[in-house]
Amino acid sequence: MKGFLLIFVFISSFSHASSIPEDQIDKLQQIIKLFVNNSQGTALQLLKTNEQVLLKSIEGSKDSDSYFLLGKAYFYAEMDIKSENMFKNALYHNAKLSKAHYYIGLINMFSGSFLIAEESFQKAIFLDDSNDHYFVELARMQEKLEKPKEALSNYEKALKINETNYNANFNSANIYMEENNESKAEIYYLRALKVKPDNVLLNYNLGQLYQNLTRHDLAIKHLSKVVELDGSDWRAVAKLIQENQKLDNTLERDKSISYIYELWAKNEVKELTNQGFFIREQSDTAEGKLYALEYFQLVGDYAKKFVFKIQNPKTGESIIDISLGSYNSTTQISRETGSIAADERVYHLDGYLPNGNHLTYAFFNELPNYDLVRKMVFDVLAGKHKAVSSTVPSND
Repeated sequence: MKGFLLIFVFISSFSHASSIPEDQIDKLQQIIKLFVNNSQGTALQLLKTNEQVLLKSIEGSKDSDSYFLLGKAYFYAEMDIKSENMFKNALYHNAKLSKAHYYIGLINMFSGSFLIAEESFQKAIFLDDSNDHYFVELARMQEKLEKPKEALSNYEKALKINETNYNANFNSANIYMEENNESKAEIYYLRALKVKPDNVLLNYNLGQLYQNLTRHDLAIKHLSKVVELDGSDWRAVAKLIQENQKLDNTLERDKSISYIYELWAKNEVKELTNQGFFIREQSDTAEGKLYALEYFQLVGDYAKKFVFKIQNPKTGESIIDISLGSYNSTTQISRETGSIAADERVYHLDGYLPNGNHLTYAFFNELPNYDLVRKMVFDVLAGKHKAVSSTVPSND
């Protein structure tokens, strides 16, 4: 009888030490739910109010799941040290708790400790290789650590578990884009598109991919979707201008030009305001890669409206810049000589070579339209339009 009593006491003691009250478990789950539902203020206040009671109950137990729940609450509260300690305590009581390794990996990923994060995700996968999110986060760390092949391999493992995993598809496509493998990138972007057809960044990347492939109609389709979803995305608007230029869709091109000017005039997109120009055309020419910049307004003593930059496609080095500008000094002389009225400006088309040579091709008493300037630039590049004057820098 005495032996029976001893066994009964031992079992009762173990049971009490291994669990915490259900109402406190419910409280932890409530706190986590509030964090997940973006009620951070309420969740944080509730966590702080109940923290000591929860800690006292959990620290007196051997319940790995309770440690894990508190660690998760700390995780969402961005209390990383406390969170990681709770996850480690959970693992102390249950070494097979893969999700604890996963969250430790996330903590270290967010703090920039990528090697530790990589190791933690690998431990999680060793314990449970059926969770696609584990493989995705491991692959993301391997991208950070500049291991693209390993990353692609783990994204593929994630997709074998769940072929609709958006991040695995999207991130794989991005890696292939960096490797200039557009055909592979397209496959994965389109898979991702089935999951999130209204994702802005995905549609933008697809638009850029199709721009690279000179599939202009598809580029316009996805870039138009971007602007539909986010009317402030000026880069997508600029690319629509470029793509419609390629197809000679001047009506649609000019609609987008008007739109980007409206965005700039509203002064709501700071990046566009600060830059002061957009790239309205990209072309491949016999001389090199052409980028045409259009400035929103004339600024400074040597203001420019259009700049056509010709670059070596392999090295990116400048071959020549041809610009339509209006310089204050030239304009003032023309006003003083009576060539133009006091409220008019002189514009001129100039070429600037890397060695400092300055060539002038034409003068205008009013701002010429882009299409006229563009034709003249291509004539210059083809040798059909010669300079009317030139300046060679002094060697002094």
